[in-house]
Amino acid sequence: MPVFERLLTLYRDHELRKRLSAAGIIETDSMTGVEFEKWLKLRFEELGYKVELTPTTGDMGADLILHSPRGLKIAVQAKKTKAIKNGIGSKPIGEVLRGIRAYECDKGMVVTNGKFTDSAKKEARACNVELWDRDKLLDKIEKVQEKKAAKLKTKSG
Repeated sequence: MPVFERLLTLYRDHELRKRLSAAGIIETDSMTGVEFEKWLKLRFEELGYKVELTPTTGDMGADLILHSPRGLKIAVQAKKTKAIKNGIGSKPIGEVLRGIRAYECDKGMVVTNGKFTDSAKKEARACNVELWDRDKLLDKIEKVQEKKAAKLKTKSG
């Protein structure tokens, strides 16, 4: 790889790392699963959801139950990983499908601080389960941060 391309890649990696850090996502890499669930609860509340945490054991396939501003009830299976580069497979999709039934939800979602495998993405599409990976989390958190900054600017300006 030519020097310029390596430098450009390093710059992009550095910029992405800064964004992930500002969004608090890098912190999730060292959290426990329960800490990640609580972190997600706060993030979803910032997005306007009412959030219930399910029991830490015997959760019946859902770690959080979201109540959307539009009235939807959503089962969320949180999958915190330390191996960011290894993708999360299909198993959590089956778990959240059980959670949808157990908690009488309208839909399901699996959220990870990592990535999903191609087979997980395919199965999620087939089962109508929404997947939020590291990139989607970053996008959602940055939108909340932008709205907060705009409100502050309006108030001070």
